[in-house]
Amino acid sequence: MHAIAALAQAYGWRRVTAVCADNELIGSGAVSSLSDALMDVGSVISQTAELNKLMTMESRVFVVHMHSALGSKIFMEAKRLGMVNALLSY
Repeated sequence: MHAIAALAQAYGWRRVTAVCADNELIGSGAVSSLSDALMDVGSVISQTAELNKLMTMESRVFVVHMHSALGSKIFMEAKRLGMVNALLSY
């Protein structure tokens, strides 16, 4: 999470939206750690549960933290909604 915070600091990102799986293995500690790391570099985290809400937010930096199978579905839906021009491979 410190590496993500360092990217936010280097690029001057002030608001980062976290999209995390809602389970104890991935979501709970990751969001807290990311929030702490971002606060250390002067950025904030805003969490949201619905992909449609992301379209209305000013934030254009999204950190997706989940299993790859679920992440792929998120990116496919984001593409369908016109939120991304191309899917990035990971």
